[in-house]
This record gives sequence, structure tokens and C-alpha cells, in this order.
Amino acid sequence: MRLLVVGQPASGKSLMCEALALQSGRPVCYFATLPPILANAKRIQLHAERRPKHWLVVMASGYAALDVDRLGRGMNSNSLLLFDGVLAYMMMVHRHARQNNFEVGDYLRSAVSMWSMFFESLENWIVVDVNVANGLEDVTLEVGSAAESVQRALKRRGLTLLVERTASAMA
Repeated sequence: MRLLVVGQPASGKSLMCEALALQSGRPVCYFATLPPILANAKRIQLHAERRPKHWLVVMASGYAALDVDRLGRGMNSNSLLLFDGVLAYMMMVHRHARQNNFEVGDYLRSAVSMWSMFFESLENWIVVDVNVANGLEDVTLEVGSAAESVQRALKRRGLTLLVERTASAMA
């Protein structure tokens, strides 16, 4: 299973993906990217309380090499990676690059390259992120056949794109 799920903030994406991961019957490695700041405390607590205790949880550091290594050590060929929050993670990587006076563009390219290789090596993953296109479903409606082309291209690579408008759309 290779699944990318995007939707509006707090629309139930994580909950749905956690259910899919649980239903897969595979060992799950949950990669948590929401920064542990006071503003996120309640959301982080809700996510932690509903996750099965037997799942391996890796908290993102924002250092791609370290994070990829930690995930790789905790997973096997049968594992499913649940990567919850690419945008939050890339913002964390960007912040670390700036704090360490790295050239931001090169650092981000390097991080994307490491993650790309890691994802290519995995058979099973679910990536969850917010819909940064401010309504990808609206864009999809506007481009019509181009959206179908994107879906076909993703399918050829073994990917599925699932766009949720609201939590009620999951029912």
C-alpha cells in the first residue's frame, strides 16, 4: 500500500489513516512531525491516546539523515510507515537549516533526496498532509482531464492520491 492523503486541517485525515494502518495488519511505524509546542499539546495528546501502544512512534527531529536512520532501524520489510505531516516536517527541516547556518536550498534538496530514496525502498507507506493547494479538490475540478492524467501517473508509480474535503466525507 502506498497512499498519499491530503485534506483540510483537522478534517480527520490522521484518524482515517491510522484506521487504515491498523487494518493493514502490518507492524506500524508512526512518524510524528507536529512540533511539541504548547499550541499543539492537545492535538498531540489526542493522537497519542488513540494510537495503539504496540506501534513504534518516532518523533521527528528535523534532521533528515537522523530521522531516516531512526526509522530504518525500527522497520522491517513488512512494516508500514505512517508519515503524518510532510509540510510540518519540511518546515522543521527549514528551521534547522537556518539555525545551523546551512545553505537552506541545498539542505532542503538533500533532505528531499534522502526521503525519496527511503520511500522508494519501502513497499508500504501512508503519507498524510494538509491540503496546501487551498482546496486541491477545487483545482481537480477545474483541470478536469489533467487531474485524470495525474491520477494515472501516480497509479503507474504505485501511488494512490486520496483527497478528503471534510471529516464527514469519510463516512
